[in-house]
Amino acid sequence: MFFNRIGAWKPQDPKVLEFVSTLTEGSWLGEIVCSLLENAVKLSNLSSLPDTPAVATARAAALRGVIRNACDFPVAAHFLKLGPFATHPHGHFGALGAISSSISLYEMWPTVVVGVPKRV
Repeated sequence: MFFNRIGAWKPQDPKVLEFVSTLTEGSWLGEIVCSLLENAVKLSNLSSLPDTPAVATARAAALRGVIRNACDFPVAAHFLKLGPFATHPHGHFGALGAISSSISLYEMWPTVVVGVPKRV
């Protein structure tokens, strides 16, 4: 957990830290699964609509969501030590995290507006 790593929270019992870490990663995995299913349903529903610019934009956004969550799923499963993800090398999960972060940055980038300071 982040608070333990920075020294803001130090539980006396290591089992408490393990439980809180499992709870945190489990909630993240639950969010990933729900979002993945939501975007898969969106893609399915959009596939039956006629191809218009608005539908194409919505389809691309849903597809990016599926890819982002598909990249995040193994990372969360690794932290939870689920199945084959528990013993897999860490480096692959870093690459998946970079892909997921890149997609999030791409989706956020058009909304970030930075004003250029004017010289006086």
